[in-house]
Amino acid sequence: RIFADGGAAAVERKGAAEAGAVFRRVRPAGGKCTLRAAIQEANTREHTTIYVPSGSYPLGIPGRGENGATTGDLDVSGTTTILGAGAHVTTVDAARVDRVFDIAGGPAALIGLTLTGGEEGTPAVDLR
Repeated sequence: RIFADGGAAAVERKGAAEAGAVFRRVRPAGGKCTLRAAIQEANTREHTTIYVPSGSYPLGIPGRGENGATTGDLDVSGTTTILGAGAHVTTVDAARVDRVFDIAGGPAALIGLTLTGGEEGTPAVDLR
């Protein structure tokens, strides 16, 4: 499961990749979202924790240079903790479309994740 507290979504992993992985929102009101969508929702809240289950999460939407987490890397702009099930079992793979995360606007913690596949010449995480 992925839980986001502070009123954001709690979601459960249903598939494999970002393009195909589907998360079911447990709260607030049902529906479905990807890991990217969970981060987008967390960006609208304060002090959110996202629990990421074991698995591989490749990024599948090319597009550099935007800061809304809609394409390329996963843009984190709020006070957010992203907590994987363990670095040996939870991987976020940028699949060479961009870096993995872009952190701007608030403190963030990335724990228990392996970050891989960033575009050559870019860091896995950009801290602004």
